[in-house]
Amino acid sequence: MSATRRHSWIAIVMLAILAAVAGRRIRRLPETSRQPLSSRPNRIMGTECLLLAVPFTRAQSERDRAEQALRNAETALRRVESQMSRRIDASPIARLNRAPAGTYVPLPDDLMTVLRASREIHAASRGSFDVTISPLIALWRAAADAGVSPDPDRIHSARRRSSWDHLTLLEHGVLKSAGAACMDLGGIAKGHGIDLAIESMKRSAVAGGLVEVGGDLRVFGEPPSARQWKIDIRSPFHMDSVLLSIRIDEGAVCTSGDYFRYTEIDGRRYSHIVDPRSGWPAREAHSSTVFAYSAMMADAWATALSVLGPSGLELLPAGMEGLVVTGKQGSPRLFTTNGLVFRIHPLELRASIEVVRRSGAIDSYARTL
Repeated sequence: MSATRRHSWIAIVMLAILAAVAGRRIRRLPETSRQPLSSRPNRIMGTECLLLAVPFTRAQSERDRAEQALRNAETALRRVESQMSRRIDASPIARLNRAPAGTYVPLPDDLMTVLRASREIHAASRGSFDVTISPLIALWRAAADAGVSPDPDRIHSARRRSSWDHLTLLEHGVLKSAGAACMDLGGIAKGHGIDLAIESMKRSAVAGGLVEVGGDLRVFGEPPSARQWKIDIRSPFHMDSVLLSIRIDEGAVCTSGDYFRYTEIDGRRYSHIVDPRSGWPAREAHSSTVFAYSAMMADAWATALSVLGPSGLELLPAGMEGLVVTGKQGSPRLFTTNGLVFRIHPLELRASIEVVRRSGAIDSYARTL
């Protein structure tokens, strides 16, 4: 090929690249044009829900597409609730819980996906996340209603009934070896529902979106304003105040803690999260937040960190980041993985954060600069 022809081809390729880049730049929304549509479906999974879709333009066809995205997201959430809520008598998980020993119970593929993930996270978190602890949860709920702590023998008995040993996961269902074995998916099903709702929004071809259920959320694409999504993390000591904010382009942020849902027995406050290993309510953290690209994973690991406390941060899988708050009102302690600390605002808060490296060591943020 001659030098002249080679230069001509190079010029054509460069023009094509510039056109593609220009197309991407035109596609990015000016901040003034981002007019999101939102909906607040009533009582999904027993809590509040916010859905938000950002259309590409103000054209009616794009707004119609965003409206459809909101409807699709709600449908996905309600489908997960209908399968995984133990409070719905006709749900597959309720049917599994009622089944006697020696029974094989066929289950939907979505539910099997969540059960397999639950078992894997149970092992990775050293038993701190366990969906089989329904007997323990029921025991503590009864104790709260009666206003009396359960005695150690009853706790021990409930712990023996709370085990993966009584449940065998097969390809399309579960075999129960003990009739008393029950599951509670409250620490993971919500995240799975959020994931499916976000995926349905993406298929609807909108510029960006948010799905929030009970404070747990996942986002993607263009936010309504600014260049990143700003996520506020509530203070566990002051319910109406924000402890800090993190900024992300895409992903899920889920928080668990003892500040919103708890019980009081004999004047003592107990978390609603039960430590599967001891049988007693968790007490290692006031709040735990996990950032991941899957809301299901973030949801489950936030629960696990509420049990494990700061030491659990070193167990987080690669690609996930966490924040654990301990201490007390007026003197909180913040522990985080090093990948999250640079997303935290306000900037002055970073100097007081203690960073847990994946090796398990803890450094002050100031010494990591």
